[in-house]
Amino acid sequence: MSADMLMREKLFEKINNARIRTALENFSPDMKLALFEVLFFLHTNHSRFADYRYQIYKSPEENKKPNEEAEISSSDLYVPGAAEGVLGIDNLNHMLKDSFAEYCDREFNIPYIGKQEHTPFLSICSIGSVGTIAHKPDKSDLDIQVQYDLFPSYAPEGFIRHDNIVKLMGEMEELLAEEHGQEGEDGKRVLAGNFFENYIKKYFPGIGRYISSYERKEEFDKSPALIGQLLLELEKLYRVHYVLSQGKELKQKELLIQQKIKRISDHLSKKFPYSDIFFFPYTTDNYRRGQHGTTKKNKEASGSAYELILNYETLLPGIQFNSAVPTHFLYNNEVNRSPGKYAYFMSMDYVVEHFGAVYWEAFKASQGNLAKAFLNLLRIEIMLWKDESPTVINCIKDRSMYSVERKKDNDEFGLNILPSKTFNQQDIAEAEVTIPNLIYDPWWIRYKILKYSYENPPGVISVAESRQILRMIDICFAIHIMMAEVIDEENYGTKNVKISYRYNFLRFFYNNAFPLFSQNRDKINRIFAGDTDEIRTLEKEMKSLFYHCIQRVEFRSKISSGKLTANREEFEIWYHYFKRYFNPPPNMIPLSILKHHKQRRNRLVIIYRDKLWFFTSIYEKETKLNEVLSMADKQGKVELFRHSSFLFGFAYCILNNYFFVNIKGSIRKTLSTVEVNFSGYNEQKDKIISRLPQDGADRIGRFILEKFSPFPVNYRDAMNPNNPVHDMCIFLNMMVFGRIDILYRDTLNNWYYTSMLADNVRAKSKQLFDSPEEFLNSHEIFAHIHTFCTKSNVRQAKGASNIHVWVNPVSLNMQGSPEHKQEYSENKFKSNYINYTQLRLNNNTAETPANKNTG
Repeated sequence: MSADMLMREKLFEKINNARIRTALENFSPDMKLALFEVLFFLHTNHSRFADYRYQIYKSPEENKKPNEEAEISSSDLYVPGAAEGVLGIDNLNHMLKDSFAEYCDREFNIPYIGKQEHTPFLSICSIGSVGTIAHKPDKSDLDIQVQYDLFPSYAPEGFIRHDNIVKLMGEMEELLAEEHGQEGEDGKRVLAGNFFENYIKKYFPGIGRYISSYERKEEFDKSPALIGQLLLELEKLYRVHYVLSQGKELKQKELLIQQKIKRISDHLSKKFPYSDIFFFPYTTDNYRRGQHGTTKKNKEASGSAYELILNYETLLPGIQFNSAVPTHFLYNNEVNRSPGKYAYFMSMDYVVEHFGAVYWEAFKASQGNLAKAFLNLLRIEIMLWKDESPTVINCIKDRSMYSVERKKDNDEFGLNILPSKTFNQQDIAEAEVTIPNLIYDPWWIRYKILKYSYENPPGVISVAESRQILRMIDICFAIHIMMAEVIDEENYGTKNVKISYRYNFLRFFYNNAFPLFSQNRDKINRIFAGDTDEIRTLEKEMKSLFYHCIQRVEFRSKISSGKLTANREEFEIWYHYFKRYFNPPPNMIPLSILKHHKQRRNRLVIIYRDKLWFFTSIYEKETKLNEVLSMADKQGKVELFRHSSFLFGFAYCILNNYFFVNIKGSIRKTLSTVEVNFSGYNEQKDKIISRLPQDGADRIGRFILEKFSPFPVNYRDAMNPNNPVHDMCIFLNMMVFGRIDILYRDTLNNWYYTSMLADNVRAKSKQLFDSPEEFLNSHEIFAHIHTFCTKSNVRQAKGASNIHVWVNPVSLNMQGSPEHKQEYSENKFKSNYINYTQLRLNNNTAETPANKNTG
């Protein structure tokens, strides 16, 4: 290895160490242990783990209950015949090595992890925000990229001999002839004439020269460069031969690896239920081609949206947990940016060919990640402004890109700050001096590129819109990196934030992008405090800018010579999802655009005021002993949502994880408490017979989470204009006797709400209170539900197993526990409803809610 390559390897080690340190600072304890199990079970495939028994990891809240019994589970992590072995596991990073060995000794009774003879797993790498300024403490997902290579690590000994090469080429000719249906000597002769000239000489020029000049073999003996070229080409040629001769075996090996990774993923979700780990496995060849999975199977997979753009703009550099070094780091920038390599995949035409990425980002924005998607969309637009736009990895390796000279600040005390100030280029220069590791941080580099670029955008963007975009970049970046941590400390005096690289940056960014007494400081504080009016205004403005950006990118792509080459079906998925859900229908339960709220909450307080239900989340953090009570009361209090419907608002809280119930088999542990204040609710007629019981909201929340269990989503359904309903929860007599509230999900796992009123049932409320059987067989309610199912394309499963019913236990005069009442009323109602629908089908009648009786 040359001195330059050694220098660049040292640079990678420096960057990797810094990011591992940041990751470990922000990992929850269980996330670190889960990472160790990823490394261990990829390295080891032993029959003793066919029934691996373990204790499920408890959350910090559960650990405070010492008398609670440990929960035991088991996993089958042995896949016969599956490859095993992680490259460099015997030489892990020094920050992981000792603790990994200790964990393996304690958990698996294996004191030493040695290297395997073959190591198909070449890279175990984190991608995404882990180890960057955007790594949220104890909250960020761990996206693990697993690269594996199923080929032999080297060609057989003696393969370089002339007669072996000729023999191998003969075998390849026969295999190719068979592949083309030309067997035997005749078929071989058909290909032999052009195989050497058109294939070997074209793709393996060194081998072609070696075969042609065999009589002048001394030419190679005297030239180390030719020998080196020959060895590299022989490795490639042997891989081609291996694919041709053992293609079926390779496919089987890959299926076994995918099966093993799936088992590891399922095991981790059971053992560490509070850590979200996602795997992105692919072969080294697929990674080099930019093939990153398909949206049709996984909404997290970008498929053909980015391809090689993703490699060099997003995935590099990740954190290498084993001791592999990405070859991209070993090359200098001249190689990275050479016309034959870099410009090929980062040219404007290449970006246009992957224009579908704008709809991929719109698809992600519609899933609730609007701030991050907007930043990514702006990055796509910048790539279309000029050819050969530098990537994040280039900027990390070449600090001269997007740099500005730091100037002396004459306003030392910030007395001349404009009210509308944003984070400017001098702030960027100051930040990189104050926090040196920023220059290696991918998310910082991405932010810096956006700020520099939109300071002086092309003429198609007006000056006013450019300023609006620059301000929105700061806000979106603050949301993405979860700046709420330092805002809490600033406003409420909390001291539970770790002093770290990330914390230092958050403080710097907050004070300079949103300086004290500025308009931006006031705005960002209101956003993070949960001011629903401010958030609604922000979302409207952000979506407007997002849509304008898509229009500009569409126009730029149409006038380019590049043509869309993305998988057409994937493109249609993203496009149709954007058109249908970017501005969702009014009855669709929205996903929050503020991911910083998505943490388990101690209390959810619901009050009724001015004909609206207000949902407030309270997260009680540890406070300083000398903190005044009024300060502690304010701490962590956020208004989440307001709506005229109780169920719509409560479903919003459940969908966005503000109300958290951990369901483990038959044991349900409620980690959030719900407090409902009905003092402002004036439906006098319903106060007694349809009020919610004291624990009613908690029971409704657990009912929804239990019935709406996760299911695999086929995103092709986004192209279906009549997307069917997957399942539904019907709520009867919830605060209004005779009202039918329906919460339902489509096959894309979007949640919706609707309601209707059975007038005759409501008029007979006192009579039906004492006649539960009559109420549970109400044809008027059945007719309303049947009409809804017909109009909404509800495909009723056998036994109506996808229809769930909750009847307010207070509304019917029944004996028994709430659990017994719920089970009986649901089963009885569903049985009667099935009979009703069957009768309608048999008689082919046209009942309407208005002309039928109530019982």
